[in-house]
Amino acid sequence: MPESVVILFRNAPYGTVFNAEGLRVCTGLTALDVETHAVFMDDAVFTLLQGQTPKGIHMGDLSKGIIPMIEFEVSVYVMKESLDSRGLAEDDIIKNDEIQIISKKELSKLIVEADVTFSI
Repeated sequence: MPESVVILFRNAPYGTVFNAEGLRVCTGLTALDVETHAVFMDDAVFTLLQGQTPKGIHMGDLSKGIIPMIEFEVSVYVMKESLDSRGLAEDDIIKNDEIQIISKKELSKLIVEADVTFSI
């Protein structure tokens, strides 16, 4: 069993089950005492936007799954470069002091230090 895992969320939040299932995996890993890091990058940064209303596409608001993940001690990160390239600012995402904005260099360090890295 790995001691630490990094999960790279890369896909848009809706249209597939990848992000929804990834959130469940993160929480499940903490139940196994695995140090878990969730990194939202590329189009997955939209998962963290405030004020989502996906009822029109018959899906739940995935951003509501972030705070419970943090409560289960999942470390949550957002790629600064991904926010910037999509015209988003830190003020656009969920307000929580535990969500960290990181750079590519910081992500590289996180991946190197982890036992396992998944990209979804």
